Amino acid sequence: MKVVCETERLIVRQFELSDAPFIVRLLNDDLFIRYIGDKNIRTQEDAINYL
Repeated sequence: MKVVCETERLIVRQFELSDAPFIVRLLNDDLFIRYIGDKNIRTQEDAINYL
């Protein structure tokens, strides 16, 4: 795990391939698509390639 920034209550780290299921959920959330845009990431394989 490569930590980018760490505070007492928060750890920000780089994404890992094991984060693919989260990325699929995040990038297909209605509000994400509405306000950020549709990244066309629909499957775990898409997410792994995106990461």
